[in-house]
Amino acid sequence: MAHIVLADDGIEFDGESPAKGPLGGVESSIVNLTHALAGQGHNVSVHNMCADPKVIRGVSWNPLSDGLPETADLYIAN
Repeated sequence: MAHIVLADDGIEFDGESPAKGPLGGVESSIVNLTHALAGQGHNVSVHNMCADPKVIRGVSWNPLSDGLPETADLYIAN
């Protein structure tokens, strides 16, 4: 399966954020898209303004300040 990296430099959120309260449309879409891709067996990582690295429903969430992987099959930037 594909290694997919999504980078976002907006607000702080992660895959648990929708269960904690309101979330913007773009952020909700990122959570839903990445969970769906991971559910299909892809290796998915999000690099954004999240506070700490964690894995949620098969998606790896990483602080953008830690950098991006050098290689991926698909990069998505927001």
